[in-house]
Amino acid sequence: MLHIRRHWGGKLHTLPGDRMRKADLMRVQRLSVDQFLIRIIQIIADQRIAQIFEMHADLMRPAGFQNLGCGWDRIENVLWRIYHGELDGYKAGKVVLMIGTNNCGLNSDRDIVEGLRFLLSAIRQRQPEASVKVIGILPRRNQEQWVRNINFDIKEMVETEGYEFANPGTALLLQDGKINESLFIGDGLHPNNRGYELIAGEIASSNKSF
Repeated sequence: MLHIRRHWGGKLHTLPGDRMRKADLMRVQRLSVDQFLIRIIQIIADQRIAQIFEMHADLMRPAGFQNLGCGWDRIENVLWRIYHGELDGYKAGKVVLMIGTNNCGLNSDRDIVEGLRFLLSAIRQRQPEASVKVIGILPRRNQEQWVRNINFDIKEMVETEGYEFANPGTALLLQDGKINESLFIGDGLHPNNRGYELIAGEIASSNKSF
């Protein structure tokens, strides 16, 4: 049994973002359309989430995505939002989940994988007819091997549980496995506009076979 530790999400920074996004969520709930594609995605450039999504709306919206992501989120914050109605009041055809990068350094690899497993079970309980795809954690400077290792473990868990896995972050790597610095801002953690464009394109195109 997974025990969610109390220090996970000690300060629920989801709350302010949740208030700001109520209008968007209400709009999604009002649509209530069969086979509606919901995107719950953690983009690691917190204050730029809306900007990045709008910047690549030409890729994401035609593919049917709606952005339900919040900045700074960890696995437990998405779980909190789901417990508080994020997936209620409408029927989703597909869910794309990308979360876990902000748990790095706070939780063990096992905790991250098991936290994702628990989160996926909460999604399945509330949207039992939706197909679910999990997106791997994006690479970061000097931690490329850790990202490869944990994505391997995430992929194994995801496929064992009957979900799909995709890893568009590989588009941000050079042939030697290191990050392509030209696709990141100076910190080697946050992709730049070109990097996000590649990720958005990979996620949108993967929807065709999803």
